[in-house]
Amino acid sequence: MPTALTTIRCVIVDDHQMLLELLAEAVGELPGLAVTATATDVTEADRLAGLDRIDLLIVDRQLTSGDGMEVVRKVSARHPDLKCIVIAGVPADFVCPSELMDVVVSVIDKTHAFDVLLDEIVRGVGLPPVESGRLESATELRTRLTPRQWELFMALGEGLSNKELGKLFGRSPR
Repeated sequence: MPTALTTIRCVIVDDHQMLLELLAEAVGELPGLAVTATATDVTEADRLAGLDRIDLLIVDRQLTSGDGMEVVRKVSARHPDLKCIVIAGVPADFVCPSELMDVVVSVIDKTHAFDVLLDEIVRGVGLPPVESGRLESATELRTRLTPRQWELFMALGEGLSNKELGKLFGRSPR
């Protein structure tokens, strides 16, 4: 892990664009951490393994284009000090592959991602505790969403696919 004076470089992989953007915004507010790249599918994530340095990977367990754990394998092979937080629709069903036990520091329920993600990052990668009031609370982050965005976010947490979301909201799956 980087020293206290070094910025922790974070990459986020999630196939739901809105959730990806919200996560990147929330995580990017942590002092000492920078979101250096994002990806929405396994192919994009493959190119991420080639980045110079990745300290923290936040990855959706189940990507439309493949298994999020394959992304973890590829990235951790190139970045041996990598730490990973997995976001899963049903965390209780997640079984960490034995070869990734030292990489995966936390598994978070997708429906509660904002409630616990920032705390898990601080704990998982060893950032100093955040001073009270320096970051928005999960409730404050939620208030920045429109009711429709919140409805979509909650549907994402239920594990609906892009196709199912498109049908539910009367939109294209894209």
